[in-house]
Amino acid sequence: MLAIGGSNFALLEPVTLLHPALLLPATSCVLVHNHPSGNAEPSQDDICVTQKLAAACHLVGIELIDHVVISKNNYRSLKELGYFNS
Repeated sequence: MLAIGGSNFALLEPVTLLHPALLLPATSCVLVHNHPSGNAEPSQDDICVTQKLAAACHLVGIELIDHVVISKNNYRSLKELGYFNS
């Protein structure tokens, strides 16, 4: 767990997300977070964070495999939605 947000937000920056992967050192990572609202559609902030993280991963040689948003009964893959390429 890297962050705990409020009912409709969590502040995440690429450095916070990549820190554990760099310490391992990992060659790839998957970002997963939940939407307690039940709507698994990625928000504009989700998309922005994903694109920043994908660029940062590329810079340091870590493959971002996917960013998955989960809800109680559904999930959405930002990779499948075309928001980034690894």
